This record gives sequence, C-alpha cells and structure tokens, in this order.
Amino acid sequence: MIVMLSEFGRTPKINMTQGRDHHPTVFSCLSRRRRQGRPGHRLVHQDAIAPKENPVNVPNLHASICHALGINPNQEVMTPLQRPMKLVDNGKPIAELFS
Repeated sequence: MIVMLSEFGRTPKINMTQGRDHHPTVFSCLSRRRRQGRPGHRLVHQDAIAPKENPVNVPNLHASICHALGINPNQEVMTPLQRPMKLVDNGKPIAELFS
C-alpha cells in the first residue's frame, strides 16, 4: 500500500501577505493498493473551498489504512505515560475502496 497525503490543504485564495493559509476542509491524498480496490477520485467545488461530493474525514481515512494493512482500527495501545489510546478515533473504513 502506498499513501501520500498532506497535513493541511491550503486556501485557494492568496492572503494579504501573499501567502495561503491552512485549509483543513480540503487536502490532497493519494492512495494505491496493488491487489484490491479500485482507483477513485473526489472532486472539489470550482473554488476549492469544500468537497463537491462524498467527503472523507480523517478518522475514516485512518481506519481505511488500518483495514488495508490488517490492523484493527479500534485497537487500544498504551502511551509512554501508560494511558490507553485508540489507534483511530471512531473512524470506519471507506467501503468503496475495498469493493
């Protein structure tokens, strides 16, 4: 499995200081599985402010990666401070990636 994604998207408009601000609503992600799944795409509105259809949230993306790797996304691990932490925060694998 190959996954490439950004931490944050960038706003489609240039700000006052000639830069672009963080934009967590839309960011790029590319994934590819060798044996199963099919290529897909998601579109954004013309202004790139929001997803046009079928948005995917971060927990579901993380759960999909775990599922593809055979890892239970609901598994809890202990942090170095001995606190339980779920691998994924209530995400579910994206079914269309595996059909």
